[in-house]
Amino acid sequence: MPRLKRDLAWYAAIGIATTGGQAVLYLLLREFSAPAIASFGALLVATLVNTEAHRDITFRAAGHVGPWQAHLQAGATSLFVYVVNLALTSEVDALSLGDQPLLEVAVLTAVVAIAGIARFALLRQWVFRPRPPAATPAADSDDHEQMVAVEDRLAITRP
Repeated sequence: MPRLKRDLAWYAAIGIATTGGQAVLYLLLREFSAPAIASFGALLVATLVNTEAHRDITFRAAGHVGPWQAHLQAGATSLFVYVVNLALTSEVDALSLGDQPLLEVAVLTAVVAIAGIARFALLRQWVFRPRPPAATPAADSDDHEQMVAVEDRLAITRP
């Protein structure tokens, strides 16, 4: 359980930092581009930075998950979150909540939090899944020799 807590803490910290960076980048890109283009550009850069940080720090997977694999699979999880956000935005708009932006933000925040938890689970179990410890040939050979020795002893002690 301690590893899960550590992973969650790093996931949250990196998520907060990259979301802040994404917001700043969006504002910079928004100066000379349409909102959808600025949003996509900021999301793309934030996802690249976020994935590397999670690969190296959160899940300590740099030794066994290559950058291409990490970015393709983590990109798929980001796309999932992005599609959920787009769908939810249109659904909140369709609910005709009137002019209640705080209620809209509350609904969007709740769904984004749920999507974030789902993304954490996908990253942890699919993208950056820990490798099982590799058996060493020497250990396998020693185990085999010990088993043969036990079998020999059993054969000797049998009448």
